[in-house]
Amino acid sequence: MKKKPEISIDRNKEKILFFMEENGILKKSNFIDYKKFISTILLKSKLSQNDNDVISFLSKIKETLNNYLPLVLKNIVIDFELNNKFSFDKKVPFILETNDKIESNNQFEKTFNEELNHLIKANYYVEFLPNLILYFSSNSQNLRIYVKKSYFN
Repeated sequence: MKKKPEISIDRNKEKILFFMEENGILKKSNFIDYKKFISTILLKSKLSQNDNDVISFLSKIKETLNNYLPLVLKNIVIDFELNNKFSFDKKVPFILETNDKIESNNQFEKTFNEELNHLIKANYYVEFLPNLILYFSSNSQNLRIYVKKSYFN
């Protein structure tokens, strides 16, 4: 009786460019982590963590991640799907680009979108949601999402 081959993520990390830690991108100077990104937005928007706009938008992010709901940003929509390559039970994000210029009345959300667009155009890797990193791929000329391993914990 033949033994089934074991699927080992450790063996296939280089093939699955989904995990960034091995590639050292998290250590590059053009990587901005989530806390730094949110802190920058707070400074630029001149809002505090206790302002309603901040609480509302951060709650929206938390609900999006907990319930795998689409997150509509200025030029993109982040949605989630099951992908058995990466997880049998946790949905992974993907990008839907849109030309719709969705405007928000929320000052924090406006600043979030402006800063995200600015950083992406400046070739930064931005952890715009916890454990999710958005960047512009010069190879494919498209926006891409990398997912940190901790997303699956």
